[in-house]
Amino acid sequence: MERAQFMSDAQWRKAIATHCRDESSFGPGLKYTGGAGSQADVLAKLTEQNGERFARLLLTLPGSTNTSYVNGIVRGLTKSQVDLQTLEKVIDHSLAFGPDVADAVARLLEAHTGLDLPARLLDVLVSIIDHTPGPVDLTDLEPVGLEWSALHTTPAAALHALWNLIAEDSARFDHVRSALEELAKDSRPAVRATLPGALTPALYIDPDYATRVFNEAVEGHPPQLLGSPPVEFFVGHAVRRGRFADIDPVITSMLASGVDDICKIGARHLALASFHDEALDDRVDKLIGDPRPTVREAAIEVFARSIAVARKERCVAVVATGLKDSVKEVREAAGQVFHETPSLPFDGLSPLLTALIEGAAITDHAGTMALHWLAISRRRLPVLALDVCEAFMAAAGKDVGDIRTHASADSREIVRIVLRLHGQHSDPAVRDRCLDLVDQLLLHRAHGIEQGLEEHDH
Repeated sequence: MERAQFMSDAQWRKAIATHCRDESSFGPGLKYTGGAGSQADVLAKLTEQNGERFARLLLTLPGSTNTSYVNGIVRGLTKSQVDLQTLEKVIDHSLAFGPDVADAVARLLEAHTGLDLPARLLDVLVSIIDHTPGPVDLTDLEPVGLEWSALHTTPAAALHALWNLIAEDSARFDHVRSALEELAKDSRPAVRATLPGALTPALYIDPDYATRVFNEAVEGHPPQLLGSPPVEFFVGHAVRRGRFADIDPVITSMLASGVDDICKIGARHLALASFHDEALDDRVDKLIGDPRPTVREAAIEVFARSIAVARKERCVAVVATGLKDSVKEVREAAGQVFHETPSLPFDGLSPLLTALIEGAAITDHAGTMALHWLAISRRRLPVLALDVCEAFMAAAGKDVGDIRTHASADSREIVRIVLRLHGQHSDPAVRDRCLDLVDQLLLHRAHGIEQGLEEHDH
């Protein structure tokens, strides 16, 4: 790399012509020389530092050049901005090397969304999507939803570039409108799985068109397609735009897919939609009582994270149910509510603390989050907080003094809560209960009790 920094363009052209094979080799004295791919990686790094220079070098490379070098320079240019005229020349010259360079060209265009790109460059992306082969069959993939790694095909990369180009400038949408509609009929699942991402900006331009083409794209879907991130992205924005009715059949298919990760997506967005339309509450209630823990978990977490935003009473009721769930993961999803409540007054939140006391959540991570919420609150603590501490001590017992346990860490919060309650309340009965808890903490040598008492005395 150090020597390569000082190579002239002529030396680079000679090196590219010499090291034209993909295989690495060993010279005299077993000196290792990397193949075209290794040399191209060096070229990519240098291009990042001096894009204009290596763009000009690329334009001089003959058609016989190993495409690894072309890809290397184009990759480097994605991290080194060039002017529009140079960009156009680079793209035209690169595409002459064939489909092996198409993926890098798509990513190069995506990296230059801020430029005033001519319409013909949008056509380049559409052409890449149309004419670059991609896998048609997804049966080799586990049916747990398409992750981004499964979408790393050249057509998907070009669609993703279109997605960002339209999001950057909505005026570009009209030029590719008909092309996107045609892609909804494409036989390649990776294309149909990525297309909803490119349609998402259209929700804010022509929502009727966007939802119609989206439904066409996912119609007759394999299960994995419904779990792709672009599909979830589109669904989320459609819900926010108040277009739930248009995508309801897709949500229903997600919930009926039998695949946990896809069912969670459906449950999550049905729950979100109920914040815009209370008529969906009955359907959401069925999710809360669904026999599948993953469905309950996904729906309840939406309410736990939304309590400070909207429908507080509804959120409290749903989350309280979740805190008493028989499955730990569901209770912990409900416990996320305590991350969202520091700024809220305690009024109306008592059902959350009551549910914590009555269920098994008190010794879960949900209990940890609740204790921390109470300990850091700057408001006057309700007496119900003392009930929470007593329930914790009854469940944890001697573990509060065993530093190997979570209860030991949580006991520091108990100390803070109890001492604050003792100072904030004048009711003798409440203060006596506080002192009883202090005695228990001392008896079990709870972590932080002695330091807490010293700080309280000061």
